[in-house]
Amino acid sequence: MPSGQDGQRVGFAQLRWHGAPACVAAERPGESSGCYVAGDWHGRSVAQRLKRAYLAQMRARGSDVGWLGVWERNPRAIAFCRKCGFVEVGARVFAQGRDLQRKSYGQAGAGLCSDRAPVR
Repeated sequence: MPSGQDGQRVGFAQLRWHGAPACVAAERPGESSGCYVAGDWHGRSVAQRLKRAYLAQMRARGSDVGWLGVWERNPRAIAFCRKCGFVEVGARVFAQGRDLQRKSYGQAGAGLCSDRAPVR
């Protein structure tokens, strides 16, 4: 987990290894179910460090594909996911109170979960 100069946590990623939607084509998928960086630390490569760490965990657990869900109203996260090689493979609509919202599912190709994964 990345930390700031004073040792405080500045971000975290939550991983899961079950329950991938049908649109994710994988035998052993690994999910990044959450990746968060403290606001003061945006733009300082913390998310990149988290991505490298969680892809390494996925490799270590034998995942052949990494996937995640991203909320349609989070353009920063969408841009980051695209930059990291995730492509949209499906979506679902969910209710947030009375508001219907959309979450897209992104999948990183097998190459991103291989030992030769590009570091961007």
